[in-house]
Amino acid sequence: MVKKIRKKKKVMFYTKKGDFELTDYDDGTRTLSMSPELEDAFKEQRKLFIEKFGREPNDDDPIFFDPDADTPQPYPEEKYTEELIEAMRKAGIDEGYINAYKKTGLIVTEENKDLLTPEELEEFERAMESEESDEV
Repeated sequence: MVKKIRKKKKVMFYTKKGDFELTDYDDGTRTLSMSPELEDAFKEQRKLFIEKFGREPNDDDPIFFDPDADTPQPYPEEKYTEELIEAMRKAGIDEGYINAYKKTGLIVTEENKDLLTPEELEEFERAMESEESDEV
């Protein structure tokens, strides 16, 4: 019997802290390794999905779903953005930072700024300095 050995194509780390690692193999399969915290978040989403829809999620179902929908639907981006901005304001985040997030879609922190391109950082900084605000 010959055992086929899978060869790694590449490994990608998506966060500096290594919250998860995605490995692609030459046979088309992938593995995902994640931190215990991220694994707990996914388990909680699964639990919420089962409570809401009365069944296990399948491959076509969104992980983060709209809790107000009668069927599994992705969480609406507009709703997410509104809730995030509201949370930022409640937390006392500077309006310039919130404005920069609204204009660029970026959340820049000390922990992730080295993962952004110089152009993205410059765009964010310009947006922070801008007096204009796009109300959400």
